[in-house]
Amino acid sequence: MNQSLKHYLCFSEIRSLNSNLEKAVQIYILSQEEKRGLSYRFLSDYFQVPKSTLHDAVKSYRRFQRAGKSGRPLLLSKNEEILLCRFVRHKANIGECLTKEETLEHANDLIHKWIQTNENPQRKRQLISSKMWVNGFALRNEFVIKKVTNLEQSRAYVTLKELKSFWDKLEDLFQKNSYLPEFIFNCDETVVGSYKKRNTFVGLTPKDKNKAHRIFKKINIHTTLLVTISASGSHLPSLLITPRKTLVKSYLSTEITNDLCFTHGPKGWITKEIFHNWVRDIFIPLINERRNDQNIPVLLVLDGHSSRLDLDSLESLAKANIQVAVIPAHSSHITQPLDRTTFSVFKNHLRKSTLETKLEKNLETILDCLQKSLTIKTIKSGFSRAGIYPLDFEKIEEIADSNIIEQTHSKPVRKKRKTIKISGKIITSEKFLKKLSDKVEKH
Repeated sequence: MNQSLKHYLCFSEIRSLNSNLEKAVQIYILSQEEKRGLSYRFLSDYFQVPKSTLHDAVKSYRRFQRAGKSGRPLLLSKNEEILLCRFVRHKANIGECLTKEETLEHANDLIHKWIQTNENPQRKRQLISSKMWVNGFALRNEFVIKKVTNLEQSRAYVTLKELKSFWDKLEDLFQKNSYLPEFIFNCDETVVGSYKKRNTFVGLTPKDKNKAHRIFKKINIHTTLLVTISASGSHLPSLLITPRKTLVKSYLSTEITNDLCFTHGPKGWITKEIFHNWVRDIFIPLINERRNDQNIPVLLVLDGHSSRLDLDSLESLAKANIQVAVIPAHSSHITQPLDRTTFSVFKNHLRKSTLETKLEKNLETILDCLQKSLTIKTIKSGFSRAGIYPLDFEKIEEIADSNIIEQTHSKPVRKKRKTIKISGKIITSEKFLKKLSDKVEKH
């Protein structure tokens, strides 16, 4: 390693910087001041940043350092830049991070206001036209420019308090039952269809956030795939729910029926009846095959879909010594192992595949993509990142700042439902089953 570079990398101020671009900028400026002569090319090769990007970042940094001194004036005054900085940070914190174009537009709005309030200005000001200015603005004000992650609108309302309450209940279950990883399961559904490449873009977000979010409204589509994985890295056969009134016989004649089970529903969504049949005919029999002794406890973690509120299914699970824990509402992007890794890998493979219009022509493609995503490493990583196995709430706290949006939005007003709330509860407990049984008897 170059001795001059080694000298600068020992500085605590350099080590504390998050991005390679920031380190390269500071080292270049220090080396020029001390005449050690580290070049743009050398630093761009070492830190793996484009030479032109490094050059523009250094220019932006020096321009900011010259504020109030002789030389070319800044395009925004210090006060204007502070106002813009506050606005960008606020938008990022409420899940509406700004793109480069939007940031540039708001910067030019500030210049317009200055021009309107100064009838006879001493200096002329021009509008900002280059997006490269946004790179310098981000660097000066501790923002990073990242690919934006779409966040479903309803998921913006989960709180850390709700997550902590759920983890306390999980901790009690783990202490009482000492679950083995091969008997800790997560079950969830995902949509199967023609996945088109999304229109992606980048946006500004504070450095302390791991992700840039943009809230969007979910659009419902059909054909559901029910997947079940365990913390040991294994998985059970998946269930494909087709939007039909009858099951196509050609599905059952294929060679993939050992890995995929088939059922049907009017709209392709999971229902209480489908969930009940899955519990009775697939899940419990396969669990009993895996364990020699029915006294071995099993944990099933799933979301709070209304199909789970089937009394017969929950009583069968409780009788089989299987506890069912429902994650807090709108938190699956944080707490559900399948959403943390497996489904993301699965959908990426699907997008790269060519799918036909008719589902029956896509079965082998769907299975191939599913097998590529259901690897031991991917599954174990999902449970670890969700903090479920090993049970670790600190992992949830680490990612909460990036995935939980500030509660500046008021929750949407919805009609009160008469169903029992199951969010964040253990729905196979005696207390819950009794409450559900009483409600069923009333109706």
